[in-house]
Amino acid sequence: MAHIETFADVILPLYVAGTFTYRVPDNYVNQVKTGMRVLVPFGRRKIYSGIILHLHHSPPSGFQIRDIRSVIDSIPIVNTFQLDFWKWIMDYYLCSPGEVMKASIPAGLKMESETFYSLKKIPGKDTHLEKEETKVITVLENKNVLSLKELKKQIRLKELQKWLDMLIARGILATEERIREKYRPKTETFVGINDVYLQRGTLDKLFSSFNRAPKQYNLLQSFLNIMNKTSDEITEVKKQDLQNIQGYSESAFQALTRKNILTVQKKEITRLPDTISPISALNPLTSVQQSAFDEIKKIFQDKKVALLHGITSSGKTEIYFHLIKEQIRNGRQVLYLLPEIVLTAQIVRRLKAVFGSLVGIYHSRYSDAERVETYLNLLGISSGSPIQIILGARSAIFLPFNNLGLIIV
Repeated sequence: MAHIETFADVILPLYVAGTFTYRVPDNYVNQVKTGMRVLVPFGRRKIYSGIILHLHHSPPSGFQIRDIRSVIDSIPIVNTFQLDFWKWIMDYYLCSPGEVMKASIPAGLKMESETFYSLKKIPGKDTHLEKEETKVITVLENKNVLSLKELKKQIRLKELQKWLDMLIARGILATEERIREKYRPKTETFVGINDVYLQRGTLDKLFSSFNRAPKQYNLLQSFLNIMNKTSDEITEVKKQDLQNIQGYSESAFQALTRKNILTVQKKEITRLPDTISPISALNPLTSVQQSAFDEIKKIFQDKKVALLHGITSSGKTEIYFHLIKEQIRNGRQVLYLLPEIVLTAQIVRRLKAVFGSLVGIYHSRYSDAERVETYLNLLGISSGSPIQIILGARSAIFLPFNNLGLIIV
């Protein structure tokens, strides 16, 4: 039986037309899906992370096919809804897939290799070197391995790349491509207590064994006090909270962990701002607002778009909130677009007062790591509370919604 090969058309974050086809190695065939990130070679040395647009069994002709290096994701980070949207953008605006990808995905989810340089051999005394080449060799003798960016800081040469290429051609320099992941989840150390000591009577025996270890006794007592104050359901506390207590002893802490009394675990935590629980009910609509609300719902039965006209402070936002509540009740998502970032603060306060942790924010004043976490939250692979309402500027339209019920512009 003939072996059927699988190929992937991959979008790369480059301003070039079309996609690039790579062979999927057999060990990845059952793993790859449309919308996943994969690492692929490009050109002589570069490696990029790209998005699989299409999987098929038709080998391209006219050039040598190269293999996917590795699969980054366990689930697609670009869903089919987004890919259909990307295709529409490419067609309507006559732009390349790479341009759409660069605009759509936070920088932290895009990876590309960086070239590092090192000495392959030290040239002999009889080797003729230009002064520029000598500068490069001297720096690398002291630093061992440097990236191009680091070399540029060390050596002020207008045509540095030319001299590096000449040294490579002469066999004096070696290069290596390294992938640097831009986004790293934020982690925090949590401390718990061994379940054995939560049984009746075991703690008393444990405390009586600390006659000659008062610091361990005091630290364990402090841990239990913090745990009890937090919640009846909480069985672990942040190590930082323990370290902040008066008289904290690291040696006592290490002793308690060595004895397997306290347990230590690193957990992924969200960078997103703390959210507040809903603290206020929606205001009832006035008769005029109710009339507008009913008319919008009636329009939605036949059309996808309704225009609400009203002067500033006429009460339009309250109507939006009632429309949002209906979507949330039905388990759907909402995108609330604002024209300027400066307008978000007041709306954020009002939204969070009613919808609490369901509200997420996405705009350029957030760090890239925070934007990545909002993106991952909507995919359902984040440590934070699930977000159903996104408040953002234009870039928020590219987020991975999967059940979008309402867009407010």
